[in-house]
Amino acid sequence: MQDRLEDVLAICTRVLFYKNGFTIAKFKLAESGKEVSFKGNYYAIQDVKYYISGKDSQDPKYPDTYWADVVRRDIDFSNMDKQGVSDYLHSIVAESIADAMIEQLDDPIKVLNDGDVEALTAVKGVGEFRANSILETHMSQVDISPLITALKPFKLTNKSIYKVLEHYNNSIDLAIKEIKDNPYKLSDVPGFGFMKADSAFLSSENYSQSAMKDKRRIKAYVKYLFEEEFFNGNTWINGMQLQEKVKKYIGEVDWEDLMNHINTSDEYMIIKGRNGSNRITTKENASLEYDTANMLVERVQSENNFKILNIDSTIEKVEKRQGFDFNDDQKDAMRLVFDSNISLIQGLAGSGKTTMMNGIINTYRDNGYSVISTALSGKASDNIMRATSNQAKTLHSLLMYGTPQQFNLQKPLEYDIIVLEELSMVDLRIFNALLKAMKPKSKLIMLGDSKQLESISVGVMNSIIYSNIIPSFTLTKIQRQAQGSAIITHSVPIREGYLNEDVTVKSNTNKRYGEYQDLEYVFLNNNAEESMYKYTLKRFKDSIEMYGVENTQILSATKNSGKNSTYHLNTVAQMIANPSNENLKEFKITFGKDNEHYILREGDRIINTKNDRKISDVDGNPMPIYNGNTGKLLRIEDDGKDSFLIIEMDGIGTVSVPVNEKDNKIQLGYAITIHKSQGSTIKSVIVSLPFHYMLNSRQLLYTAITRASDYCCLITTPKTITSTLKKDASKTEQVNLGYFIDMIYNKEGNLENGE
Repeated sequence: MQDRLEDVLAICTRVLFYKNGFTIAKFKLAESGKEVSFKGNYYAIQDVKYYISGKDSQDPKYPDTYWADVVRRDIDFSNMDKQGVSDYLHSIVAESIADAMIEQLDDPIKVLNDGDVEALTAVKGVGEFRANSILETHMSQVDISPLITALKPFKLTNKSIYKVLEHYNNSIDLAIKEIKDNPYKLSDVPGFGFMKADSAFLSSENYSQSAMKDKRRIKAYVKYLFEEEFFNGNTWINGMQLQEKVKKYIGEVDWEDLMNHINTSDEYMIIKGRNGSNRITTKENASLEYDTANMLVERVQSENNFKILNIDSTIEKVEKRQGFDFNDDQKDAMRLVFDSNISLIQGLAGSGKTTMMNGIINTYRDNGYSVISTALSGKASDNIMRATSNQAKTLHSLLMYGTPQQFNLQKPLEYDIIVLEELSMVDLRIFNALLKAMKPKSKLIMLGDSKQLESISVGVMNSIIYSNIIPSFTLTKIQRQAQGSAIITHSVPIREGYLNEDVTVKSNTNKRYGEYQDLEYVFLNNNAEESMYKYTLKRFKDSIEMYGVENTQILSATKNSGKNSTYHLNTVAQMIANPSNENLKEFKITFGKDNEHYILREGDRIINTKNDRKISDVDGNPMPIYNGNTGKLLRIEDDGKDSFLIIEMDGIGTVSVPVNEKDNKIQLGYAITIHKSQGSTIKSVIVSLPFHYMLNSRQLLYTAITRASDYCCLITTPKTITSTLKKDASKTEQVNLGYFIDMIYNKEGNLENGE
């Protein structure tokens, strides 16, 4: 048996199995007459000729069986008659869609060859997702052998080559020209990135020294370096840092030549800091920060159009209406908010930010102003809406972020006052988009806790705080009604890196604390972390009996590593909360290198892990979903060609999510990472905290515990709690935002002269 078949003509003799795009079929090779089996993600029709490529499955039980790389029909599209077009379309799409394409498109094959999504979506029953699916299926049948030959030195899989082709609008000639001119343009292809492009290039050049020092490689790495720095929270690096990082990855380079590239490129600029240091940054980063700083200063200096007369008497009226008094901290913070056009209120858990904001929001509404609250997570916005009885949306939904309908300077939001919660989570890009979307005379109120986990990528909260220009106030007093909660009183010392003095840290013990008995510590033996998941799931079962599954959340630091990961905890938690039932439809999702899988079942709690701006509600209206949105899987639908998950997203609405076996953005949500939980408030939280040198920190633990409103159970070990509290994960940020705020406010320079 051959180890590999490459572009061999064969006829499909029998389709043995087909489900959700996975096929096992028999093929008779045209040249030898030998029959082989092909399995993989493709589609085949009996008695139709194909060119097939694949590798030996190495399975002794099934000889002459191959894993399919490419299965494309032997089709001459240029000479196809009407009947041939009809037969072909019916072979790749549902019958009703094929008929609609024939009826509504003058030349369906041209539309497919051109990759014309707009023309396809004009066909009845074809949305953007289905259009892209049709094009993907069609391209798998087109002869792309010239591109395969051209990219052969890069040792890319055929699946990767199809991604390259799609990136270049299905133009084989354009793809060949661009990649040959600069192999690092592969990094622009979705799913590739610099590392994959670098590996492909070095492999094609046999890892020669000349390839290692290739100028295209150095330039591509520097671009990638700034992308990585942005993800890690930095917008600039100094010359020494740049030199060290380039040397570590590339080796010795001509430093003068590299700096000449930095100085002459349209991509980079050098900003001179006050201490004389040079801050090397990208022009994109600098422009984004300067633009953000400028809009913030404009709001500081703008007139407050929403003044509240007689503030003290207004506060008294609010106190009478709600039935309790604000403390002095809250009153001072309210005065600041009422007086300022833009403001930031900080405060630890239990300091009364929510009750204070409830009073502020109701006051503005009583005066006829429109108010909207917003936060990054769907759960957080839903909680805000319940707590304040005021409209709240996720930040992405509010802005229609990343969609053609996104609000901006030309099309601003209609609200008078915007309350932005959980500022520590908000990154620079979406914060800039919010400022641009606000109408000129509107008011911005920001709230946050700087001791929680910080934003992934470049945050804005610390820059705003340290600029000392944005009016701000910090609430430090715990509200009287919160003092009976150990969740609150114990979280305060944890925030600073130590435990409450009455907590006994001893192996194999558990105890509840607080007047409300709402915080439980379960300390296992230091060597018992492998069994921690059992205790976690026992508490989960108890919790859903008391609070319900929708009000219970398991939190873990890790996603896939070990039995205390969200992946493993979810698979077992599902058996407890939503066991298999013949009346409930299921959908299998596979992921990872080892083809791990899990089952999505109707009734499951879920979490979305990727931004998807193409999603619609059940009526077909745009309703994008974003990373971290949680919800409940109501039902699974199938139209014969595609499967759809109908999900009630917390704080968003009911959406219809197209899905296939390899699309794992929708995952089980009984257990989620602590990072994903940030901004949420859940009645009952079980925190599974095994030892993790990189992830565990006081900020992580503080964030986890303060997600709970009624009950929190922390399951850990003495060794882990000690090391976690010692670690401070505050980032040392290298950003220009605060510097620019100060510079613009004091009129000390501008971006154009780099000072």
